[in-house]
Amino acid sequence: MLQKRSMIQLSLVGAIALALLLGLFLTGRKRMSKPDPAGVARHSLKTPAEDVQKYWTAEKMREAKPVPMPHVSDVKEGKKRRQRPAKPQKSENPEKPQA
Repeated sequence: MLQKRSMIQLSLVGAIALALLLGLFLTGRKRMSKPDPAGVARHSLKTPAEDVQKYWTAEKMREAKPVPMPHVSDVKEGKKRRQRPAKPQKSENPEKPQA
């Protein structure tokens, strides 16, 4: 009887451990599959801030031209969310039930 009870406890612990490992695996897989948002560039700066300040004189700032921004229509749409139905509005003068 004692041997049977210890076997049940061992299998229960094994099932819990397996469920936790499966949950961690699925969570990690979901996080790794998400790509970076389109249009977001990441890079490190190697130029010291003092050198940048010396470079951008008032004359260069006046002559600078803005970088063209991407059009909204160029971005791919992601998952569309389902809209919730509108809640019915309560009338201000509810009818009284007739007796």
